[in-house]
Amino acid sequence: MEEGKQSLFKKIFGSEGGKKKVKSAIVIVLAVIVAVIFLSSFLPKKESEKNQTSFDDLSSSFKSLEYCDALENRLERVLVNVKDIGRVNVFVMVESSPTFKYLEEVQEESGDAGNSVTSKKTTVYEARNGTITSPVVELEILPKIVGVLIVATGAKDTKMKVTLTNIAATILSVDISKVEVLEGR
Repeated sequence: MEEGKQSLFKKIFGSEGGKKKVKSAIVIVLAVIVAVIFLSSFLPKKESEKNQTSFDDLSSSFKSLEYCDALENRLERVLVNVKDIGRVNVFVMVESSPTFKYLEEVQEESGDAGNSVTSKKTTVYEARNGTITSPVVELEILPKIVGVLIVATGAKDTKMKVTLTNIAATILSVDISKVEVLEGR
């Protein structure tokens, strides 16, 4: 049996024609692999790649929720100190999530003396904390508040509702038309 395998091996690789067949087969296999890789770039995204995009959206949503929570907690801490307000809950709705402007340097490079073409090179500054590198935030742009809902057990009369509306509008720097106050139970 062992001798039979060796003779087949010698037949394929021992002759000049066998070597050409093997080389041709290798070239064909490599060409197929390259073609598959190239064509896979045109196929629809896999579920894992779609999940990465939605994960980025989810991350943005969490930032928005964290911002809303901070505003709600801050406003609640003020409102609970209003006389006869009782229990209070606040809900803040924002237009988007916070956005960031990063610290960067823009350099314009002009072409040769006879050439009026200019190019811009932008460098974003990064800070390093151990092995983690992140861009340096120059400005955080907070999202626009589109609505505020206050539910308070003490909001029985119109005067209290107006007071709560004015407090919320002042603290959050929004128009009073964006604040709604309801009586809670």
